[in-house]
Amino acid sequence: MSSQTKSTALEEANEPGMVSPDDCMQNVKLQEANVVSNPRFVVEISEDEIRANRLDEEEIRQLPGGKFANYTPGSPSNVSPLD
Repeated sequence: MSSQTKSTALEEANEPGMVSPDDCMQNVKLQEANVVSNPRFVVEISEDEIRANRLDEEEIRQLPGGKFANYTPGSPSNVSPLD
């Protein structure tokens, strides 16, 4: 058996050319921020999920900021889904 000691993952991460755990987490946070702020990133959501999470009229009127306090629903339009 070798007399060399094994280095831990943390020690290896601090070697030149390696990424530390803190740098790795910062990179993940930057990637998440880019996904949220990137207008070309689109997540598909099913119609069922939209219906299940839709606010009712009273919930819309109670949204903070008062912008929708006088909300009244309009006539639904026929929109064909993009396939």
